[in-house]
Amino acid sequence: MISTVLSKDSIWKKFEGKWQKEKGNPILDKGKRGDWDKTGAHGSSILKINDLFYWYYSGWCTKPTAPGKSLEMKNVRIGLAISKDGITWTKAKKNPVLGLGEKSSWDCEYVDDPCVIKNGSIFEMWYQGGFGKSGKENNIKIDHAISEDGIHWRRYPDKPVLEADQKWEGNAVILPSVLKIKDKYYMWYTSESAKETGMVISNDGIHWKKESTNPVFSPTKGEWDSYLAYHCYVVYLYGYFVMVYAGRNGEFSEAPVKIGLSISKDGIEWTKYSGNPILEPEKKFNWEYGGAESIWGPHLVEVNGNLRLYYSGHDGTYFNGGVAY
Repeated sequence: MISTVLSKDSIWKKFEGKWQKEKGNPILDKGKRGDWDKTGAHGSSILKINDLFYWYYSGWCTKPTAPGKSLEMKNVRIGLAISKDGITWTKAKKNPVLGLGEKSSWDCEYVDDPCVIKNGSIFEMWYQGGFGKSGKENNIKIDHAISEDGIHWRRYPDKPVLEADQKWEGNAVILPSVLKIKDKYYMWYTSESAKETGMVISNDGIHWKKESTNPVFSPTKGEWDSYLAYHCYVVYLYGYFVMVYAGRNGEFSEAPVKIGLSISKDGIEWTKYSGNPILEPEKKFNWEYGGAESIWGPHLVEVNGNLRLYYSGHDGTYFNGGVAY
């Protein structure tokens, strides 16, 4: 976390100019044939702890439902990769570090899109999970798990910590992004339609109160994110909540997903960056061009005073992870 407080104009300047994509992208590769993540390893949550980087990602082993479409949401699990420089990654031998729930449990078919923080000596994870007809998001909920070493995890034993119960959410709550500031936890999450984002606050990371003005973040009519504004990741930088998110202005077959930026003083009222989108898929990079999602799943990390934007790419068949500076 960066303690320096900047003005809004100074923050925008941090994001001016073209982000340069790492020449070695993708830096997080899908697994090999026969691996548990053989068709996809897409980034979800990255931490820098002392001299090491931890990348918690979703691993896929299913085939695409059709050319250019997303992979089937079945048997998706959560893995970990570790790096000394944030560029060269080694996957944990114990992968997947969070597997499916027990048979007939609410998360027995897929667990993915984790958000992990370090809270003192404990790692805390929030993730989405579900069951039912694969590919349908009408059973997805959010749960909590803890770990002493970041590898061996224990689920919250009772029930999911966040479920859909408001009209705007539809039948699912997905894609958690969590921060802890002082004694409060803040979570931003996406609705079933992937068109709106809500916020909840908690004292313990388990019992959450939904913001009365939800949704707090939505697509902007007539803009590049007019159709979808989703999969946000929020960090606290320079005295502001800083959000990176995925957006598009049409159906999956009509418009590629791009990445945008927004900031807020309270996590509720957001101002989108006038220079959005800050990152777009490029045809010359095959690994991030041609899929239903294109590039999405962004995450900001501060390294030695500089910002890195980690993201996922979809080539129409496989998911991999990359970074830009």
